[in-house]
Amino acid sequence: MGRVSDNRIKFNRPNLKAFERRVDRGEFTKESYLYDLESHLAIRVRPNQSYSESTFCLYGRIRARGEQSSKMYKRQIMKVSEARNSEATISDLRHRVDSLFIEIQEGRDPQLLAQQKVADEIEDQKLIKDVALNSCEQIEEDFERREKVVKLSSDILNSNVEPVLRKIKAAQYGLDLHEIKQVLTALYQTGLIDKDARKSYKLKRFNSEER
Repeated sequence: MGRVSDNRIKFNRPNLKAFERRVDRGEFTKESYLYDLESHLAIRVRPNQSYSESTFCLYGRIRARGEQSSKMYKRQIMKVSEARNSEATISDLRHRVDSLFIEIQEGRDPQLLAQQKVADEIEDQKLIKDVALNSCEQIEEDFERREKVVKLSSDILNSNVEPVLRKIKAAQYGLDLHEIKQVLTALYQTGLIDKDARKSYKLKRFNSEER
């Protein structure tokens, strides 16, 4: 197989074909990794799984920018069967895993960025609801009307409707003019929308530092 060690080889067609036979014979009785000599690519195999069910992944220690020490990363790239179906080559997989390695190293871990985006969206929704409900304190304890206020606030901040009176009225949110003005005023006072021409408003554009 051209091994340098039992679990570190050059990933090429003959070496991987020989490894496939070992996996399909059931030689691996616990989770194991086979590492590529020329990249950060690895294959994860598990007991009672065929080679096609195994997974190409990133496996290695990385010290991300700003961190004092490195930590172990295990990130799935795609299953062997998916790679075959998509006709992804070893070169394609090496490029993909090495690009991910660099992104993590530079502090741009896609997984963490996705998690942060979800957290930001949750915080945004909490803020929207707080602002919306504060804007309708004078409205009677009417759950349905409060939900309409929350819906309007959310739609404005998600760019589903412009913060312009005539356009909001045309969209028929079921709120009277005074209630719509309360929502717009609350969003403006919180810094989520800006004043625009003709006594109207516009959605505020945040840059990355403000966020």
